[in-house]
Amino acid sequence: MTIDMIPFDLSLASVGYHPNGQSYINFKDPKALRELTRCLLDKDFGIKVVLPEDRLCPTVRVSF
Repeated sequence: MTIDMIPFDLSLASVGYHPNGQSYINFKDPKALRELTRCLLDKDFGIKVVLPEDRLCPTVRVSF
C-alpha cells in the first residue's frame, strides 16, 4: 500500500519518511492515529475536524 504523505503533519515523529524514501505511520502512536483520522476524513469526505488530545479518537478502518 502506498500512502500519500503530503496532507499529513510531517512534524510528528511518528509520521514521515524513512531514509530509504518509504513513507511510514507509527500505528502505536495516538498522535499519528489522530493525524491519520483527520487526514482521511478531510480527503475522503471533505470534513475538517480538530481532534483534541484529551479525547478518545475512534479508529477509521480503511478497506482496499
